[in-house]
Amino acid sequence: MEQHGKDQAAVADIAKYQRRAAKDQRGFENTLAILSESFDMRMPEAREKAEKLRDNYLQMAVNLDQQIALMGARARRNINRAEKIGKILEVNRNRNLIRARHDATPELLVKPRSRDPIQMLLEKNKIDTNQERAAREIARIYLASVAALMAKIGRLEIGKGPGRGSPEDRMPEQLAIWRHDRYLPWKEALGKKDGISLPLIIDVAVDGHSVNAACRYRRVGYQRGVKLIGEALTLYAEYRVWDSGESLKTIISGGR
Repeated sequence: MEQHGKDQAAVADIAKYQRRAAKDQRGFENTLAILSESFDMRMPEAREKAEKLRDNYLQMAVNLDQQIALMGARARRNINRAEKIGKILEVNRNRNLIRARHDATPELLVKPRSRDPIQMLLEKNKIDTNQERAAREIARIYLASVAALMAKIGRLEIGKGPGRGSPEDRMPEQLAIWRHDRYLPWKEALGKKDGISLPLIIDVAVDGHSVNAACRYRRVGYQRGVKLIGEALTLYAEYRVWDSGESLKTIISGGR
């Protein structure tokens, strides 16, 4: 009877450990996703946090190595996690993370230029009103995503994932819907098309760089750059049914 009770306790302990391990793994997978998206958003915090996490997992593995006979599986898991984060760092080793202002609010992450490049493209008839609206919406969603990711990446620690849910959970409801239904499908489609269009759009529509400067940085000719920007904005507009009664001022201000 006593042995039976011990066996039941042992089974309960194993089940508890398995549940905890499963929860821990889900948190780590979420951490990898947040790190990858943070690099996509060119956030400098991503590199610092990824390096710290990788080093901590490696140190934990070294410490656990002393108990490898009893804790071998856990040590191997931490080495594996460090390697996975290392792969993210390696893939993004040469990525230019231009957002260097750690004290900036999401609204201040974009340094305004003397002239709005999207407005200039509109005035020169390089894009139309629908394409301009697309550019404004892309910028709003991008900045809201950065703000949401900032909150999540700040929570990344060993044994503590970024929490449940996606960045959309921390965004205004309407922007979250637009991100899910428009921005992410558009981003995926552009990624399949080429590797230049999305960075160009972010440089111009979000960061406010002139088209000339963005094209020089991306090593693409001005005319081709304008063509790529126009095609990308047209593609985004296809994910949205424009309301003819909705003014541009309403769109830009978020319906206020």
